[in-house]
Parts: sequence; structure tokens; C-alpha cells
Amino acid sequence: MQHFQEIIGVFPPSALDKLQRWRKIYPAEIIRAAIDEAAESGHRSWKYVDGILRGWQADGVRTLGDVEARRAARKKSEQPQERKFEVLT
Repeated sequence: MQHFQEIIGVFPPSALDKLQRWRKIYPAEIIRAAIDEAAESGHRSWKYVDGILRGWQADGVRTLGDVEARRAARKKSEQPQERKFEVLT
């Protein structure tokens, strides 16, 4: 909760149960990474953090290394790909 409040703002009391459930699944550093990712993308809500965690769970993310690998893959796919044109004569 403290990290959420430092990065995003007031932690909603209604989300406490969900946070406790996530703590049974993920270590604190994974939850902090989800909070950081939400804030970096401009989405400053618990609902968005919860969505990130649900996505990670569905995709089998288990470690910070998995989180970093996803970020790297996403950044790579966001880079504009060079288009090659064939010159016809």
C-alpha cells in the first residue's frame, strides 16, 4: 500500500482484499513493478494495477526477470520497423 500511495496516490480501501490475494500469489517486488508500470503508462488507479497483475498471471509471469522480458519485448514491438521498398524500373 505504501508504494502505491507514493507512486499513484491514495490507496482505495475497497482494494485491500484484492491486494492481500495478490500477496499470496506474488512477492511484493512484483506488485511494486505492476504499480510502477501502471504509473509509467499514465494509468493511476488500482483497477489498472489489478489488470496488469491479472495479465501477468495469465501469461505465466513469476519473477522480475519475466517482467523485464515482457517490457523489453513490448518496447521492441513498439519500435517502428524499417520499411524496405523495391524499386521497379
